[in-house]
Amino acid sequence: MPNDPDQARTYREYIVCYATPVIAEDISAGISEWDPDARVHLCSAPEEALDLLRRRPQVHALISAEPPAELASSGLLRTLGGKGGRLVWLATREDIDTAEVDTSVIALDVPFTTATLHAALSKLGDG
Repeated sequence: MPNDPDQARTYREYIVCYATPVIAEDISAGISEWDPDARVHLCSAPEEALDLLRRRPQVHALISAEPPAELASSGLLRTLGGKGGRLVWLATREDIDTAEVDTSVIALDVPFTTATLHAALSKLGDG
C-alpha cells in the first residue's frame, strides 16, 4: 500500500500568543503566506502557550508581545528552547532598546508589516 504523501510532508509549528484576536489572525496569515505548510496555533495568554508547547514535539517559533523576561521567569522560554524553537518578540523600538534580551530572541518592531514579519521569520533559519 503506497504511503500517503500528506503524511510524509514536513511542516513547522508556530504558536502565536496575542491577546487581540484580529492581530493574532493577521500574524497567522503572514506566517502562512511565508511558510505555506506551517501549522499555526493561536492563544491569548502565556499559560495557554505553555500548554500548547508541552503538547507538541517541536515548535519552530513562538510569536508574542510578552516581554522575554516574563516568559523566562515562567519557564516558557526554557520549554520553547527545549522544543527547538525561538521567540519572535513583538515590541516597540523603545522596549527593544532598553530590554536586556538574549541573542536567541528575534525582536520585531510594532507596528509591523507583513514584510517586516517575513524578515523576522527568515531570521529563524530552517530549524
